[in-house]
Amino acid sequence: MPYKDPETRRLKQVGYSLAYRLRHLERAREIGRRSYYLHGQTWKKKTPEKARLAYQNWVTANREKARAHWALNGAVRYGKITKPESCEKCLATGCRIEGHHHRGYAKEFWLDVVWLCRPCHNLEKRNRPFKPRSRGR
Repeated sequence: MPYKDPETRRLKQVGYSLAYRLRHLERAREIGRRSYYLHGQTWKKKTPEKARLAYQNWVTANREKARAHWALNGAVRYGKITKPESCEKCLATGCRIEGHHHRGYAKEFWLDVVWLCRPCHNLEKRNRPFKPRSRGR
């Protein structure tokens, strides 16, 4: 039976049935997130030189962001700022909490963060006005 929907055809080609994926959508997403994370970790272990070079390239292209992240990590490490256990937006607990630099990455705002869970942080980043990325060249 040919499928008219290309997404259904693609899912069938890789061994998923669309009905199964829709029934177990959250589980499928969790498996995808876990495998994506583990792939990155194994890539870092297998090719540490390339991983270090990729990080150095990111730092040179995003110097202001890197400095803000370093300052925040140092403040948390030395007790200047306490990292909460729950997200400030959705109040989720037991998940990874990240500091969102909601006022930008300028030096005066380095420690001015909102503590969000990963999904809320991604939503906040998407809601920002578009700003073209510089390539650092």
